[in-house]
Amino acid sequence: MTKDGIEYNLNITPYKVDVCYTGVIITYKFSSEMYKNKFINQSVKNREKNVNENFKLNMEIVRDIKSYNNIEKRGFEILKNGIMPFYSKDEITLTSIYDIV
Repeated sequence: MTKDGIEYNLNITPYKVDVCYTGVIITYKFSSEMYKNKFINQSVKNREKNVNENFKLNMEIVRDIKSYNNIEKRGFEILKNGIMPFYSKDEITLTSIYDIV
């Protein structure tokens, strides 16, 4: 970790956010406290948007992954229930998103 609190190795980063989507926990890993806090704030805004209840959960996941990708610039790592990591936005497809929940 740098003296400014940036961890370039997302495998060992202390900056994590766990989000529960219907019993499945997705862990988003960040390189800094600032990026983690930006993601948390954006997630709150995402949930305030009006969404048809039938698609609400799926839209939350899509919006969170998109927000994560836009915020975290030093890497990409999310986990499903502590395993099944995704190391690239290119690994995430609609099928893999639906497999998450």
